[in-house]
Amino acid sequence: MGRLFCCFLVLIFFTVACRTQGRPVQIQSSLFSEGHHCQGLAITEKGNLFGLHSSDTVFMVEDDGRRIYFNQSIGTKPYEISSIAAIASGENQICLYDKGNSRFSFYSYDYGYLESKPVDEKVADLTLFNEIVYYICEGDCKADGPLIRTAGEQTEEFGFLEKNKEALPVLFDISENYVLLAYKTPSVSLKIYERKNGTVHRIPLPGRVKKGLRNSSGDKIEVLSDLALDEEAKLIIAAFFSGEKPALRKQGLNPMISLMNLKGRELAIVSFPPGEHQESVELKIAVNRKESLFYVTDGANIYKIDYEKVASHH
Repeated sequence: MGRLFCCFLVLIFFTVACRTQGRPVQIQSSLFSEGHHCQGLAITEKGNLFGLHSSDTVFMVEDDGRRIYFNQSIGTKPYEISSIAAIASGENQICLYDKGNSRFSFYSYDYGYLESKPVDEKVADLTLFNEIVYYICEGDCKADGPLIRTAGEQTEEFGFLEKNKEALPVLFDISENYVLLAYKTPSVSLKIYERKNGTVHRIPLPGRVKKGLRNSSGDKIEVLSDLALDEEAKLIIAAFFSGEKPALRKQGLNPMISLMNLKGRELAIVSFPPGEHQESVELKIAVNRKESLFYVTDGANIYKIDYEKVASHH
């Protein structure tokens, strides 16, 4: 009994010491689905993983990593598409931003095409939450419109969020309690909006080079590629490309995933199998919040990351 108690004390001391030192945990990613041309990922609340193959093709990923492709009908009819620019997911459906037809189109694995909603602005990023499409525009938004819009009906919830004069936010994620924004400015600014009390907090990213590729200073380059929220553990999952100068092209940079708390403290870093990542386009993330795992694509392959330990220790 005494030996068990001593071991327990040592374990507590080790955990506290690690947290005090602030050393992030190393998590290994595993290759889940090998393939080509994955431009985006989305996972439903039921755990169905979808990917965007090209501007006219979506696929579903089976548990064994196989990809089942759905060739969409090209055209202007309600159930047809012209050019898919982004994909998002909800409870049991996916939402495609059909840039060519200026609309959001909804599909489910069980029933196929469901409905479409028009959008008269160019969408930069979108997410589907509680069957509502939230999106941010490309370029200048209308002066009288909220920063984050909703498809079909407007919302005043985000009307007071300030618009950055240097650049509009290019990335965001929304959950039951929070909204995470990333501003593409000379130095990336992350902000967390608490929906319960309507307050906004800036999240520092200490020690990171956050400027664009051509404007970076110093020896290290890190460019924010995608981000996501894990509501239950209150974690931010951010994807970067990183590397040493003079690498000014994404082909010369390496993918990196960082898990942070809502104050910007780095808790874990995800590493990729050496030599397998494509390094060809931006990283895209899809989070399964219920199971504490997420998937990330590098433009071709899809990797699976289990972060349950990080979530439980946070």
